[in-house]
Amino acid sequence: MRSRENLSLAIVFILAIAGCTKKESRLDEIGELAHRTYEGEILKAVTANYESPAISQCDLRFKDRVIKLAKHLDSKKEEIQKRAKESSRTGENRKVPSVFIGKHRFYDYTEKPNSSGWQEDRFGWQDIFDKRDELDIEVIDNMVRSLIPDEEDRLQKFFYPKMSRANGPVIKKIFEKVAECHRTECTELNLTGTEESFLSRSWFHRTRLEYIRIGNEDDRKIARDQLFRKMRGEAEWYNFRVNPNMSQIRPGVFVLKMNAGDFAGGEQSFPRFMRYWETAGNKVILETKTSLEGLYKFVMHMTSGRAFVNHEKRTVNLYDGGFLKTIAHEVGHVMGFRDTYYSSFDFKNCEYVTELNVNDIMSYHRSGRVMPEHWKTLKEKYPLSN
Repeated sequence: MRSRENLSLAIVFILAIAGCTKKESRLDEIGELAHRTYEGEILKAVTANYESPAISQCDLRFKDRVIKLAKHLDSKKEEIQKRAKESSRTGENRKVPSVFIGKHRFYDYTEKPNSSGWQEDRFGWQDIFDKRDELDIEVIDNMVRSLIPDEEDRLQKFFYPKMSRANGPVIKKIFEKVAECHRTECTELNLTGTEESFLSRSWFHRTRLEYIRIGNEDDRKIARDQLFRKMRGEAEWYNFRVNPNMSQIRPGVFVLKMNAGDFAGGEQSFPRFMRYWETAGNKVILETKTSLEGLYKFVMHMTSGRAFVNHEKRTVNLYDGGFLKTIAHEVGHVMGFRDTYYSSFDFKNCEYVTELNVNDIMSYHRSGRVMPEHWKTLKEKYPLSN
């Protein structure tokens, strides 16, 4: 067990990160954090990550090489941006048909997987260094910018990605106890040994548990609040998010209302990506509005990166040169679906491990499709009005 002095420093560090309301709310968006692509100075980001109290020996193995690569990429920023924009504009790296939505180019591509069902994908710094001499600099830059948010979530926001298909019921059950403890201002969570062991794999969760047990009154309150917010976000990973601007108008026919945003003027091309949400006699119709409260809108970014939905700002963030199916996947989030891939961190090999279903559009959109369970869920969450 950590000493009280070390734990106090940890609490101060957490408060410095999560003290303000806006940053605290990020703890509730665990499901979306994994989607971000870092757009700032790379050296600044990786340096901050290496200052984390949650840093591990496997992280330190890569420190010198990561910092050297970060400096190199930052020094080539203008060249990288120019090459990325030119690649998106000309489509030189795509051997597939392209579609314009307004002034933005997307590619009509569906990957054919070598197998079906659930698979495991691994990615970390070693993959980037292994491929550094083989790939163009803008591709390496994008790989790094895609990895940095995962590192930030793990090392600064202390989101230890232990999500898996099997862990949903465990996380929800633990959260019920955490929520009750938060409500009653308890001094003991009454977790089973298995549940405590599960939480203790995370530095953040382990130190919060210790403070609930041994801290003074103020320490316990801080720890309960932080653990509650963290566990609420993790439990939400497995839950559907109902959108008040979606409804079922006829059996199996749904209308989703959105703001066209940066896609304004390109609405005639919407069927090109919404066709993926039309199967087995069911379909979702996308209608554009501007005046309704809480509408999600499309936001385009010119640099390359991973698409994501920001539920707090109600934005669907996309990038020129992406895939039409990426839009369909992100619109699935607007309907209320969570990602159905699950991440953990392998400390032995220092890499992120993701379980994904290559048949499911909300798990791996490049090859996935809308499945029967998606339509079943939509019919349950958006029942026909009487």
